[in-house]
Amino acid sequence: MLFFSFFPSRLFWFLGGIFLLLCFGLGKNILLASSEERIIFFDVFGDATLLQSKEGHNIVVDGGKNEIILQKLSNTLPLWNQEIDLLVITHFDSDHLFGALQILKHFSVHYILVNKSTKNTALFKDFAHTLREKNIPLFLGDKDQDFSLGGIKLDTIVLEKIFPEQNNNSLVQRISTENTTLLLTGDIEKKVEKELIQTTQKLKSVLIKIPHHGSKSSLSSEFLAAISPEKAIIIAHKSNPYGHPHQEKITQLQKAGILWKSTKIEGDILFSPLSLSLSSL
Repeated sequence: MLFFSFFPSRLFWFLGGIFLLLCFGLGKNILLASSEERIIFFDVFGDATLLQSKEGHNIVVDGGKNEIILQKLSNTLPLWNQEIDLLVITHFDSDHLFGALQILKHFSVHYILVNKSTKNTALFKDFAHTLREKNIPLFLGDKDQDFSLGGIKLDTIVLEKIFPEQNNNSLVQRISTENTTLLLTGDIEKKVEKELIQTTQKLKSVLIKIPHHGSKSSLSSEFLAAISPEKAIIIAHKSNPYGHPHQEKITQLQKAGILWKSTKIEGDILFSPLSLSLSSL
């Protein structure tokens, strides 16, 4: 104490230097830490979305096709809170499951939510083995199943049937916060969209994650009208070999007057439920 009383300027520069090292060395961990809700759509091959409540809950929906999600989460989550409260795997295709499995192996995950289907692949067997080994509570998506984590509510919308195509078994979730709503649609295709319109009244949302990366097999005009969104996100990596998003889906959104952004162009995208803004990270 006596030493620093003689050298106040040294104390100032010492503490200032430590702060700068933390900011530049730890990147987004400090810059993104705040008391606001945030939703981040990651630029991955496949799907990966992070929802953060203002109370500090972390929810991850899908993980993409490779291990890049581990780096993205490590750089994004605050250092003092790198646990995943809920990991949702919408379906078991590799571009959603592989990264989610890496999260399961490398992060502390409290709960897991999946659909009721299975898949006869080595990747799915690895997932099932890891789940048993870690003994993490598992929930199977049921109709109108709700999760509330802080100010974020997840309402699961599923059909009471199993489809032969994994895409159509995707969990659909309507997310509600204090200020907005959004619909996460996995990779569902038009025949499931049609059934959802007929069976639920809970589709209307401010923002939609466009199903199946903007493929022409999804997003019928009737489904879009039922949701009536103001904004849309398309998760499609620039190196995807399928040409996602397809131009007709972009044209469809433009004609409907919907503001849209794609990770293919923007990279990681931050949606702020408080200001309803979309911005690149």
